Amino acid sequence: MPTVGKVEGIQKTAPPAAWIGCRTRGDGWNSCIRSDCDILVDSFLKDSNVDVRSLLVLLLRALLLETVAFMTNDDLAERVASIAALADPIRRDLYFYVTAQPAPVSRDRASDALGIAHHTAKFHLDKLTEEGLLDIEFKRLTERRGPGAGRPTKLYRRSSRQLSVTLPERRYDLAAQLLASAVEVTADGTLINDSLKVAAADSGRSVGDQARAAAGPQASRERLLDCTCEALSECGYAPRRTGSTIVLSNCPFDTLAREHTQLICGMNLAMLAAVIEQVQETALSARLEPATNRCCVVLDAS
Repeated sequence: MPTVGKVEGIQKTAPPAAWIGCRTRGDGWNSCIRSDCDILVDSFLKDSNVDVRSLLVLLLRALLLETVAFMTNDDLAERVASIAALADPIRRDLYFYVTAQPAPVSRDRASDALGIAHHTAKFHLDKLTEEGLLDIEFKRLTERRGPGAGRPTKLYRRSSRQLSVTLPERRYDLAAQLLASAVEVTADGTLINDSLKVAAADSGRSVGDQARAAAGPQASRERLLDCTCEALSECGYAPRRTGSTIVLSNCPFDTLAREHTQLICGMNLAMLAAVIEQVQETALSARLEPATNRCCVVLDAS
């Protein structure tokens, strides 16, 4: 496996300044991440070796970075609309109030807490529900039953839906899954780099199988190339074909790759090499060719 050094011209960039569900406070979002990582690492790995400790810190960082699955144009429009619903200050305050409560709240309680009219609270709470940011349930708030007890009260609580929009697309969730698998395997004495490459290769074979299944039986090389590009698009690589070469114009693991180049680029190469292995009729090979503003791996004809 070739060794990848830090790519010249790439500067470290800070993670996003804020994300839905967490407010920046104190000395900032990135410092909060490091604090959380330090607490968890100290709790679980006081006696572990340095390599495992370092990898778990990286895993925690990947988990705390914004995560987003493959998005179609419709998915993107829906997510942007949902997040844009919080642009209104009253709506945003209502959202943060409801999500901070230990139990679902009524619109009367929310309006009293924020000092706004009941009809205003109802309007904005229902808008948040329409956008999937809040869920509703109906419950009687008194012990009275039978005739005269009145109708159940409409209550609002935080939705289980997770929203994240990252442009260009990032797949830190996938990086976290691979890193977690690598940490688990190290318990039997396997070296971390080896276990991470194995986990990445397993993931890559699944992507290759997806491309082959989409291409259908006895597919032509051209058809298989197209389906391979589609499968890579769903992983966030934004492939671009130029003759017999496929350039991956987006790195799904960008922030991690900038700060941990050798480890993440090695993982990336192992994953993409396994993709190509599953669609070997394309006659492609995966090689490291680091450059700015794209993935470190290039796929081209052998």
